[in-house]
Amino acid sequence: MRKTVKTFTTLWLFIFLLILATSNKSYSQTAESIIEKHIEAVGGIDNYKKLESLRINGRFTAFSLVKPYEMIWLKPGKYYMEYSLGKHDVIEAFNGKQGWVIDPWQEITFPRKANATEENVYTQKATLVSPFLKFTEGEISVEYLGEDDTNGEDTYILKVTKPGNYVETWYLSTDTYLPVKYNSVWVDFARPSDAETFFDDFRSVGGVKIPHYIERTFGQRHRVTEIESVEINPEDVCKDKLTMPRCEHMEMLSFLEGDYSVEYFVRTRADQWHQLDKTSSKIRFTDLNKLTEKISYERFLVFDRVNTFHYSSANEKYVFTMYQGHGSDMSFFLGEFVDDKLVFESTKLQTEKTSENPSPIYRHIYSDITDNGFTLVVKWSNDNGETFRKGDKFVYTKIGE
Repeated sequence: MRKTVKTFTTLWLFIFLLILATSNKSYSQTAESIIEKHIEAVGGIDNYKKLESLRINGRFTAFSLVKPYEMIWLKPGKYYMEYSLGKHDVIEAFNGKQGWVIDPWQEITFPRKANATEENVYTQKATLVSPFLKFTEGEISVEYLGEDDTNGEDTYILKVTKPGNYVETWYLSTDTYLPVKYNSVWVDFARPSDAETFFDDFRSVGGVKIPHYIERTFGQRHRVTEIESVEINPEDVCKDKLTMPRCEHMEMLSFLEGDYSVEYFVRTRADQWHQLDKTSSKIRFTDLNKLTEKISYERFLVFDRVNTFHYSSANEKYVFTMYQGHGSDMSFFLGEFVDDKLVFESTKLQTEKTSENPSPIYRHIYSDITDNGFTLVVKWSNDNGETFRKGDKFVYTKIGE
């Protein structure tokens, strides 16, 4: 009898362990099987691969205002988007690795690089169809968490872990395998905020099902995206839009960029220009919104200069700095366009002398601007800007032009 009980107990223990092992195996494979059916439900990998680009137009609701928006999507995971956040128009772009944005809400009117939180959001926007396509490529990990009732619909719950350790929780319909909603980290004025995103109105676009209604809540925010039209693989897509542009003010200084032959003149007592040297200059954008010039010339002494140009949004003027190598001196100028000339004037950052003998004020005037070059005339004043005298002149001619 004891032997029978022992045999019976051993048998049930074996069966229990077998069920447990089978259950664990089934649990580990559930995520893969759900993802496989989900990818099939959204149109399949083959149809997705046929999509090279999309032009999406629709309506975007923010701050209770409904305005049109346009998104250009490019494979794989790149996009350019123009939309409105209430009273301000916003432009953002993502090249798959780095994003940039023009968002006047932050009182920055020129393009700036997106921070890590914003780029995480951009990857979500660029996903377009499904994040689970990246699971097949080994870029994300997925964990099956079970089932739930989501807005009255039975759903599978999948935890998605992305590069950077960003986590999203997706709820897929047990009936259609299409997404019902997902939870993620969103962005609110460049700061992270937990968000819920809901999907509806799936329609086939080139064989791929895309939600045409997306509703998102985060913090006190409420956003609605409604797609009205989708153009598949448009021929006039400009990929250059993905590149962060210079601010418009620095774009106006692009005439300075180039390789130059430079004639250097000084003013004589007879009020004539006398050529003292001939040299060369290279002016380059060493940063997106900064021009740098290196030039060396002789005026009895050798002057090695490094000049930089950028724009100050605080002053709403251009800033010109001039470093003189032989004296290790740095001069600062503020400037603006006056008619067809670019005029810089030295600032009070330089050391001032007494009121009876003030420091000279210098003006750098860029004129005769053409595609082939320009002229720089340097003037100076010893009477606090009442009168200016001509000092030096530099005639820049582009090499090879």
